[in-house]
Amino acid sequence: ETGKSLYKTRDCILLTTLDDVLDVMKEDKGYTWGKSVVLAGSLATGQLSVLLESGVSGLVCYNSDPEVLIKAIDSVARGTHYIDACYSSSLTEMVLSSNSGSHPTISKLTKQEYIVATELSTGASNRIIAHRLGLSEKSIKAYLTSIFSKLSVRNRVEAALLLRETICKSSMAA
Repeated sequence: ETGKSLYKTRDCILLTTLDDVLDVMKEDKGYTWGKSVVLAGSLATGQLSVLLESGVSGLVCYNSDPEVLIKAIDSVARGTHYIDACYSSSLTEMVLSSNSGSHPTISKLTKQEYIVATELSTGASNRIIAHRLGLSEKSIKAYLTSIFSKLSVRNRVEAALLLRETICKSSMAA
């Protein structure tokens, strides 16, 4: 309780665990997390949208490299959200299952294109996306060409911005 009230009165970033977040949410369903980064393992169905709705700003896998945690803290400190790439499939499922608030062209993407686009929205390079998904860089380039065409965007920045906007709208509508 003391930590919770201290967090609300200070301009700081809270680093916590999924278990702690869920415990607080049981006690205080209206609690808003603000600038917080949550360390978690695998998420149960629906937990990602619950975390986003409660105001969690960052989500990082326990087994991620320290650089990922630093990047998440930096993003949250700058006022943006950060979701570790290990949650891309959860994020994909959340957005694809929520048609309300979705950009009309997003629904044109295949599931695999959406997964590639979600990875793209994390700022990952083609090489990193290929490694994470077990595909060749050539396949990633082909997927991106198709994604850009379907989304009517010119480059990866425009695609990432459109995706992030859609993800935010979907998490609010969920």
